[in-house]
Amino acid sequence: MRRVVRAALLSLVIAGLAACATPHARIGDGGSHAPSDAAWALLDTDGDGALSLAELEEQHAVALQEDLPNADADRDGRVSHAEFDAWWPWMTRVPEPESMGRLNASSRR
Repeated sequence: MRRVVRAALLSLVIAGLAACATPHARIGDGGSHAPSDAAWALLDTDGDGALSLAELEEQHAVALQEDLPNADADRDGRVSHAEFDAWWPWMTRVPEPESMGRLNASSRR
């Protein structure tokens, strides 16, 4: 039950942060990193400065799990804070309708 509540809370936070993202922001435009920093704080549960696959699974970070090959730029199997900041604008874009079905289905596990 606690895991379900935590997953629901994380989903709400990420959805809220995505809603606050400015659609015209671009990678490297010098804009605020506040939304990605807030999400990072929730995901990096062990505080080691990198996201492991175990942390992503534990936090039900489905989008990042599915896009790990793109987010993990140095291919070390972990996502650093810098890699996450570079990937974050892709997370906050409006998803294609067919990808929403996959995300909804995987969140029901």
